[in-house]
Amino acid sequence: MPDDEELFLRIISGLDEGGVLQKIVLIGSWALRVYQTHFDDDPGVPILATTDVDFLVPNPPRIGKVFDVSRMLTDLGFDTEWSSVGGYCKYENPDMEVEFLAPGKQPDRTKPVPSRSYALSPSHSSTYPWRMTTA
Repeated sequence: MPDDEELFLRIISGLDEGGVLQKIVLIGSWALRVYQTHFDDDPGVPILATTDVDFLVPNPPRIGKVFDVSRMLTDLGFDTEWSSVGGYCKYENPDMEVEFLAPGKQPDRTKPVPSRSYALSPSHSSTYPWRMTTA
């Protein structure tokens, strides 16, 4: 099993190869880890150790090329977990969670909402229920 940093790099590589990485933004604690590495482990960059990797998907998304994010993450050992409250999915394995979030259209635009409605579309496969579309 790869360590969390190696797994993170595999996720980033897969999203890049699928043409998705350029259309989304890494947010949360993993963004801070990337900044810390970029700035040569500067102690001024705070690091929060969380296991979830969050990506912000623009709203509206740039629709275009289809890339099966679910398949890529399943191939990396992730399971799709459906939220009983919000009706969205996230991807989990024993070491990490991955979520794709989009800004909501509600009055308080600071609240992220799951991106299923915005950037993921049905893939007509029960094994891989969602795929991301990008421009």
